[in-house]
Amino acid sequence: AARRLWRKRFPDCSLGTLETLLLGRSRALDVPGARIPEIWLEYSRRGFHPLMDAVLAHNAADLESLAAVAAECGRMHSNPAEARGCDRTALGSLWLRLEPSKGRAALERAFEDGEERAGWLLLGHYRRGGEYGEYERILGVLAPSRDSWVERAKHAEHRSRDLKAALRAALEARSFPADPELREALDRRIVRLEGKLAVMRTREGRRVLPR
Repeated sequence: AARRLWRKRFPDCSLGTLETLLLGRSRALDVPGARIPEIWLEYSRRGFHPLMDAVLAHNAADLESLAAVAAECGRMHSNPAEARGCDRTALGSLWLRLEPSKGRAALERAFEDGEERAGWLLLGHYRRGGEYGEYERILGVLAPSRDSWVERAKHAEHRSRDLKAALRAALEARSFPADPELREALDRRIVRLEGKLAVMRTREGRRVLPR
């Protein structure tokens, strides 16, 4: 749960990092967690270890911090659209599956604030649901990239039936760097669109010729 919310914001999601960066807590001198098994084994053999009280204190602090982290997770999930200080795109993605209206609200807010991943999740959600007005709204404001231009090309060719717009979008996508396989796929798309447009122009020319 913590990794979903904070892995993109913190260096890692170890309990120690969460204590410091999320809860604002710092521990006094403490027993390193890696030493605890060794201390416990010696205690279990001899019935005594000078650091056993420190181990118990360490474990008690762990439990207290885990409860506090769980409370922070609960606070973020209580109102996903208004959550702050976490990965709202990941939060919205989860709620999109659990309760789509909450997920959409969270992703829309994240997208408004510049989280491009949220826009792509919304795009896929609206496309799968056949909500093409919402799909076009999101597509229209995605940042220019090879992927966004390819998506525009697909939409123009297969849904809007606007081959000229599809070709323009594919050519825009061609201007972005891509690996050879993606470049080849894009080139095939451009050739196909140019072929379709040539056929369309031929048919239009035949219609205007005198009989």
